[in-house]
Amino acid sequence: LFAAPDSLTLKPTPRSSVCLSAQASAAADAVALFSAFNALGRTGFGVLSTHLQRSRGVSRVAVLGADAALMGATMVVWALRPASALYAATALTALCYGGFWMLVPALAGDLFGEAHYGSVWGFLQLAPTLGSELLYATMSSAFYARYEDDGGACDGDGQCFRPTFEI
Repeated sequence: LFAAPDSLTLKPTPRSSVCLSAQASAAADAVALFSAFNALGRTGFGVLSTHLQRSRGVSRVAVLGADAALMGATMVVWALRPASALYAATALTALCYGGFWMLVPALAGDLFGEAHYGSVWGFLQLAPTLGSELLYATMSSAFYARYEDDGGACDGDGQCFRPTFEI
């Protein structure tokens, strides 16, 4: 679904151009969906966390926990990978990431104060970098290599990356 057009190997038939444009269109739709829901997550979780904090005394940590739980549920959907739920999973993933990137800077300021905000936020920026290197580059690559065929490709049934989402 999200394969880059240059990574596709297609036979030169009239239907090939239709398949290629359909995949490119689906990828473009997914990127647009991700962008819109990421922005919605940033604004929505910001408004929600401030409202809950002021009206009910719910801390931003609790809202971040709810965001993480929703992200965990979304990863289960990605692991199961029903084709009918891919757009919904994309939207929920983006919503949760947007919420995370709104809540964490606010929490850093709330918990450590303005005097230490810069150093704490700089240190917190290392977590996604290290996590991406560990999970994406190392673990996902190892799972893909385990399930790929002799030609170096995955058959597309989800087995190549499913264990990554299960962990």
